[in-house]
Formats: sequence, C-alpha cells, structure tokens
Amino acid sequence: MVRRTTIEVPCGTTFDLLSLPDLLQAKKTQRDKDWPMIRRLVEADFFGRRETATAADIRFWLRELRTPELLVAVAASHRESCRRLVARRPCLELALRGDESELVPALAVEESREREADRRYWEPLRTELETLRHKRGKLVSGYADVSSELHRSHLASDAALRAHDASRRYGFSSAITLKESRSIASASWKRTRK
Repeated sequence: MVRRTTIEVPCGTTFDLLSLPDLLQAKKTQRDKDWPMIRRLVEADFFGRRETATAADIRFWLRELRTPELLVAVAASHRESCRRLVARRPCLELALRGDESELVPALAVEESREREADRRYWEPLRTELETLRHKRGKLVSGYADVSSELHRSHLASDAALRAHDASRRYGFSSAITLKESRSIASASWKRTRK
C-alpha cells in the first residue's frame, strides 16, 4: 500500500509527501547516517502524539521505536498490543520485561539484519555496474569510440539504478523491477550505438 500524496502550494510548486512509515522503510539502508535519523523521526512522532495516540500509533511505535527507554515505556503501558507483535519483532519480549540492558544489543542485531537485507538487495546491480566500469577501463586505450559508448551505457545504467532505487524506497506505484531497470540500461546503450 502506497502512502504517498502530492500537494500543490499556492505558488504552483508541487511536493510529493511520504507517510512516516514509508519514510522509515526508505531510510533502512546500509548507510550509517540513516539509522540515527530513523531513531529521531520515531522519537519525534512519539513525543508529538503520545497524548492523543491511537491504537495504530501504538502499534507503529512498538514496531519502529529504536530507543530502549521509550520502547520499554510503550510496552509497559500497552502490554497486550506488545504481546501481539512479539512474533514480528522478537526484541519486544525484552521490552515487556523492562530489560533495557539486553534491549540495546537486540536493537543492534535488528539494525544489522536490516542493513544486510539492503546490501543483498543491491548486490546484483552493483556487481553489474562494476563489471561495466571495468570493461570501460580496459577499452579506453585504443577503442575511444567503444569506450564512449560504454560510458553512455554506464550513465544509462546509473539512471536506471536511480529510478529503481527511487521506486523501491518511495513506493511509487510505477515501481520498476531490477530486471526492468536493466532493460532500460540496455535500451539506452543500444540507442547510443546508432
């Protein structure tokens, strides 16, 4: 389910907005700078809405909070909701027990799994791009026009990668698959050869 909307401000500029859950999914990458941002975004949501929290808010916080103290507090005040989510997020068992010292490494393991999943997701395309770059490097010394074609192909591959990345991260309804992004790169390369 895509939770994205487009708004237009009076000056005519349009903005695509993501829901907080989708933004968090987009931020769950290998990059170090994303994880403190995830933590701060969920904390800000918690502190901004805890007085008027709905059942959906509670479930969201139990699924996404990365701050041990807050996760323990939400689990303690919403024990039944927390129990229902333990199968989906095992570290909630520690939060139910109020065990902050064990929750810290459990959250680190959870983050590590997310990073590894992101790495596995991107590995095939990165390998393909690296292969293209190496081929281009070998051909530069005597095959300038072929190298130029590979360079254009590399640019097309990078564009396809960015489109695929955006579709995955932001949940666009026109999401393209990895196979489709490779087709885009291949078609772009063929056009450069004409």
